[in-house]
Amino acid sequence: MPRLPLHVLTWSAEQDYYKLTTGEQTMQHFHPADDAAWQSWLGSVSSFTFHGRCGDLNVYQENRSRGGAYWYAYHTVGRRTHKRYLGRTARVTTARLEEEARILRAGVEAGARPSPVPPAQAPIAPPLPSEVLLSTKLSVPRLPPGLVERPRLLRDLNTVSLYRLTLISASAGSGKTTLLAAWDADCARRADEGEEASLAWLSLDALDNEPPRFWASVIAALRTCLPTIGREALELLHSQDSPPLSAILALLLNELVKVDRDMVLILDDYHVIEDLAIHESLIFLLDHLPDTLHLVLSTRTDPELPLSRLRVRSQMVEIREGDLRFTEQETASFLLQRMGLSLSEETVAILQQRTEGWVAGLQLAALSLHKRDDLNTFIQDFTGSHRFVLDYVQQDILARLPLPLQHFLLQTSILTRMNAALCQAVTSGSGELASQKMLEELERANLFVVPLDAKQQWYRYHDLFREALRTRLHVSQPELVPGLHQRAARWYEAQGEMREAIVHAIAASDYPYVALLLEREARRFWLRGEAQIVHNWLQELPDAILWKHARLTLNTELRLLNVAHESTEAVYARTQAQVERTLTRMEAGLHRKPESGITEAEAALIERRMRLLRALIELKVLVKHDDIEHQQLLAQETEKLPQDEEVIWNMISHSISFWVIISAEGDGASLLPRLREIKQQATQEGDFLATVRVMLWLAMASIQAGQLRQAEQECRQALTLIKQSNGHTHIEGYLHHTLFNVYYAWNKLEEAAEEVSCLRHIAQQWQQMDLPIIEQVYSAQIALARGDLSGADEALQKGEALIQQEKYTYYAPWVSTLRIQWWLAQKNYSLASQWAAQAAFATDAWNPSRKSEFLVWVRVLLALRQYSEAVQMLQHFKEHLDHPGRRFLAIEFLGLYVVALHQSGEKEQAAHAAVRLLALTEPEGYIRVYLDAGPVLKQVLQTLLSTAPREGADATTVGAFSRSYVSRLLAIFDQEERRMPRPVPSIDAPSDHQQKRLSYAPQAEENALLMEPLSLQERKVLHLLVAGRTYAEIAETLVVSLNTVKTQVGSIYRKLGVSRRAEAISVVTRAQLL
Repeated sequence: MPRLPLHVLTWSAEQDYYKLTTGEQTMQHFHPADDAAWQSWLGSVSSFTFHGRCGDLNVYQENRSRGGAYWYAYHTVGRRTHKRYLGRTARVTTARLEEEARILRAGVEAGARPSPVPPAQAPIAPPLPSEVLLSTKLSVPRLPPGLVERPRLLRDLNTVSLYRLTLISASAGSGKTTLLAAWDADCARRADEGEEASLAWLSLDALDNEPPRFWASVIAALRTCLPTIGREALELLHSQDSPPLSAILALLLNELVKVDRDMVLILDDYHVIEDLAIHESLIFLLDHLPDTLHLVLSTRTDPELPLSRLRVRSQMVEIREGDLRFTEQETASFLLQRMGLSLSEETVAILQQRTEGWVAGLQLAALSLHKRDDLNTFIQDFTGSHRFVLDYVQQDILARLPLPLQHFLLQTSILTRMNAALCQAVTSGSGELASQKMLEELERANLFVVPLDAKQQWYRYHDLFREALRTRLHVSQPELVPGLHQRAARWYEAQGEMREAIVHAIAASDYPYVALLLEREARRFWLRGEAQIVHNWLQELPDAILWKHARLTLNTELRLLNVAHESTEAVYARTQAQVERTLTRMEAGLHRKPESGITEAEAALIERRMRLLRALIELKVLVKHDDIEHQQLLAQETEKLPQDEEVIWNMISHSISFWVIISAEGDGASLLPRLREIKQQATQEGDFLATVRVMLWLAMASIQAGQLRQAEQECRQALTLIKQSNGHTHIEGYLHHTLFNVYYAWNKLEEAAEEVSCLRHIAQQWQQMDLPIIEQVYSAQIALARGDLSGADEALQKGEALIQQEKYTYYAPWVSTLRIQWWLAQKNYSLASQWAAQAAFATDAWNPSRKSEFLVWVRVLLALRQYSEAVQMLQHFKEHLDHPGRRFLAIEFLGLYVVALHQSGEKEQAAHAAVRLLALTEPEGYIRVYLDAGPVLKQVLQTLLSTAPREGADATTVGAFSRSYVSRLLAIFDQEERRMPRPVPSIDAPSDHQQKRLSYAPQAEENALLMEPLSLQERKVLHLLVAGRTYAEIAETLVVSLNTVKTQVGSIYRKLGVSRRAEAISVVTRAQLL
């Protein structure tokens, strides 16, 4: 058989379609009836893997020697491969593939060579095991015959709709599940009588200790009442690039809030949940629960939830151990009617007293009494407490059963759920029929067996009974345990239930088998956003085996980091700690290279990948704190590493280098050829996320190169790819962020505002820390462009608060430079000049990370009529600002340079610069750079237009330019002046008297405004605060400690009567304190 195919077609029961993935990229999906799209795709490929409802196939198109190409299906089990002829492309449908998968699988299970079965005779394919297992978790357990009526507890449960949470907390065997099942039956009866009731049930088990699986199961439970609920949330849960749980739950809650009837969600056995992320997400759900949804938790121990708060607010009702104990009347009904015993009232009373009404204790007593003649002796010795359950199970129950039944109970106790086929596989019994009879016999004998479906195919043992059986098995026959788990793992593997297979393989300590399964299945889990569970399983492997599968381990850690990269700081910190522990284990293996037997080349690859993982962790910290110097050092180090054979690893060094060049150097044009190569490589490897990320990089680099149209094209193509692939990624927010810059440069403010709206939605969905800051910056930028100064101020205040809250210093210059432009728009030259004095730029060195501040500083000089100084500074740094690879920056520079030259009297040089500006901007349609430069640039354009020939070549003594483009710009200037709510602010500086007053406000005025005057040092600190400097930068500038700065800021806030920076800036601005 040829090599494994690149394309994978997988049936999704949740979505009711086949999902096509290529590598890690979800390409498209096919509904069973969508023959046209299916045939179109099939004609473009020559092989694919098929994971259908009825089985798995590898499908290949093979060329015949006589000509023509025909499709064949292969199915491999162990070392045997079976082959089926499918025919030409037109005959290969998804229905045909399902049929052939069923035939091949049936033939293999029967041990014979498969033979074709006519479609009419083919039996209906049973549901996938995963569907069956899920349905058993969503089904309310069947009630036992002769159920003891408990109306007092049913009345308590009938008040569920009055509370957010109903907590049923009691020890094992207290009747929690039976009570809830009885209440469900009572609700169903009342619904038949006209009372509406919607109950969603989910039985939890240890495998649900993974957030994606837990919440997917919850959504499946809710769908039993609301079939269409949670589609988008489910997609996000299983997305390779998944947002935080709280964001996914917000989507689900937004749907649930529209439900117009009461609904109850019952989570049974919640005590099995230990994952902190699940507890935190359930708290989020409770805090935002719609009035129509009510949660019921059944648990042995109190969950990690804010129960005290819920009690105080009367949002919770509780049913505890004491409530669940049988009364004497209920005990009599249970023993005499349900268990069929003939006991005196005195005996019933004694048993009630000894067991304290504990249901499991009473059932154990009843089972023992059935087999005894000496009732008095038994009752005298019976305690009925939890402590002696194991002894009673061993001595009074197991010992009295037939030996085959004892073996069956002990061996199947390793299973959380079971059917006849699974029991037969685990026990190596005589057949499924015998196992089915065993299960039915156990149910009839009241031996703590709970049927999970109406057809009596799936069962589980009561947890208390199962624990006793497992303890007995481990004590009496420990040598059997690994083999039992191995057989269970093999059975689950054959059914395609890899999660259960891996868990049983781990329980069997069959670590080579665990590693084999993970090597084969890890990619599926990664693509479903479940890198965390693969990480958890890998941690179970001994060091020697983990090292042998180092590539798998490191690939998992990389995907784990990528998933957590845009999450909250707490989640990322936990993930980082997990990755660090894994790296420590792997590094220990490096020291044992001779023992492991790996080659030097393989060891070098592993060491390189570990360094790249650490670099990825370092980069996140450096970017957040805007540490350009160390980013550059990190980029130099990773660039020296040899290229990896997998694009996902090369993306780490690419991302570091990209970030340094884009952020610090701004030379996006130099990146374009290399980025196009990386994009091609990522596309060929079918890496969806890498492809989209590189398209974003291409768009950002294109903007820096001044290529707006190319940037827009890359963003739109990336967004289309995301949509067509039915994918989800946080990168989408940055694509809208990039599109904003394109539309703003074109003066398409409506489109730019739409991009901000999209960015806002994605920021809320993904709960990213930086996107809300970007949103406020761009909102302020649009508001300033529209002359909405109050709107700009509001957005800036929010941005300033977010930067302080998130400690995201990288975005501080963005906000501070816009704040200065806001001052200039207000004609508040005092604050602007104070900032300019503090932000003075030395002429001996250029700092590329402060280029935006420098250009705003020039705007302040122009506003203060310091034209000569502005020209001098622009010319001094011209080689850094007017660079071919930084076309976007060069255009902004030229806009200010034209104004400075014109205002300083150098009209001809201004005209030359204007013509060059026009030449750079016309091909890409720049507009906003002219409007932001102000009316002086309009005057220059009018002069140019008036001196240009009206016919023939549009040339002047300063060079050629497009007359039509200049005319269009002048028309837009006129439109802007008419549209603005007030005249466009003049760049004329204030009068000498005004400038003096604003620059040197008398101390007496300040003292009159403040209850306590600011000291000279506090005034210095306040200047820097207003300028947008961080505490660390203030401490460095003033040569004081960080604690001193914090103390002085606290004193300033107290004197101003404020509590945060944004409020302080507002007070300073209104009162003109500086």
